[in-house]
Amino acid sequence: MATCRRLIASLSCEEAFAVLDPFFVETKKLFVERGLVRCRETRLLVEEEVHDTPRHFAGCTDDGREIIAAPQLAEMPVETVVAIMAHEFGHSADFLYPSRFVVADGELVSVFEGERRERRVKLDDLDQRGAYNLRKQWETRNPPAVEETADAVAEYVTHREIRYAGPCMLQTYGPGRRRPKELR
Repeated sequence: MATCRRLIASLSCEEAFAVLDPFFVETKKLFVERGLVRCRETRLLVEEEVHDTPRHFAGCTDDGREIIAAPQLAEMPVETVVAIMAHEFGHSADFLYPSRFVVADGELVSVFEGERRERRVKLDDLDQRGAYNLRKQWETRNPPAVEETADAVAEYVTHREIRYAGPCMLQTYGPGRRRPKELR
């Protein structure tokens, strides 16, 4: 069985940016078209330090304004690059729209009107206590819930299911399985 190991990049950060930017731009376009217009301001950075663990190839800042990729991501299969970009934009949307998205029973719950696998709840329909409780629930999610939400938002936007595969269990639009609960 293959082992998940840290990879050495053969591309510079600038070269990797040139490879990754078209994927980033197209993913951003999808999110904005789905009404998540705050994602329009999200920008891509490529930094070597991102690959700090064998399975870490990208991340999103807690304010949702930056997606930071490791140069090694540019050398991954297209199905993985696209799925990781969608997952990171899922985080971006989640952070740029605090408490708008929650996953309940494996289903995306959104507090705005929408379609496809969403329960419709308008913020205006929540009383002050309900809105406060929703925000607290969102703020106190555990890391697996945050990751599950990123996948759910990405799947809502792209209409494609994110799978996990390979020795590092990376996101992919290829064959794989649903996100393992124990995955960090």
